Amino acid sequence: MPELLPLDALSKTKRLHILTPPEIDDLFSHPQLTDDERTRLFELNQEEQKILVSRISIAAKVDAIIRLGYFKKNNSFSRLTCKRPQTMSIM
Repeated sequence: MPELLPLDALSKTKRLHILTPPEIDDLFSHPQLTDDERTRLFELNQEEQKILVSRISIAAKVDAIIRLGYFKKNNSFSRLTCKRPQTMSIM
């Protein structure tokens, strides 16, 4: 017979809590990088530099480079969401 989970593992919403808050942060928070890590992860080799000369928008190029760096760090892809800045008025 499988071992039953304790009742306190269920919240008031009756959802099972499998990961602890620190584990959730490790998986889903923005990585904190040192300068050395940042240089190593976002330095593009000759093959990766083809992104820079491709015919895609600058935003798509930046997105691709960020995703590539994230993949180099975690060996997995993440859903990245970025809100576009509001229109700025210049005085």
